[in-house]
Amino acid sequence: MPFLVAAVVLLTILCLLNLVLTFGVIRKLRLQADRRAVAAADELMLPPGSPVPDFTAVTTAGRTVTRAALGETLIGFFSPDCTACAERLPKFVQLARDLDGERSVLAVVHAEQGEATEEIATLAAVGHVVVEPQQGPMGTLFEVEGYPVFALLPANGPVAATAFDLERLPLKPTSRA
Repeated sequence: MPFLVAAVVLLTILCLLNLVLTFGVIRKLRLQADRRAVAAADELMLPPGSPVPDFTAVTTAGRTVTRAALGETLIGFFSPDCTACAERLPKFVQLARDLDGERSVLAVVHAEQGEATEEIATLAAVGHVVVEPQQGPMGTLFEVEGYPVFALLPANGPVAATAFDLERLPLKPTSRA
């Protein structure tokens, strides 16, 4: 009988140790997968350091915008059938409001005519909005491969930063009272 009790106790300790080690391995794998997902997501457009392409586009308000006229710019690419776009759109709008004119804001919506009217109206309240088809000129120039994706463009020089999550952009909005 004492042999049986000792075997059960030993087996219980081994099972608990196995469980703790398994949780540790799972945690490490999740962290590793998250890092890879963020790295892959951040490669959805021109990488930082790439020259900013010159462009000319017509906004939904009928205004022509050019790269030179915008200066320092926060740009976002969206698609109406993208769940992540719907999640990040309010954050983009709030960030654009917080910038309070410090940077130009340009949103490019890859949609067909008549799609995403509510999203376009929301974005138009905080910046310039360009609507174009999926393989449109702006998406092609910026080599957009997924949505949403955001970038900081300096007034002169290469792309400063790109990201899938707005929080990853090195941007410090100032609240002016």
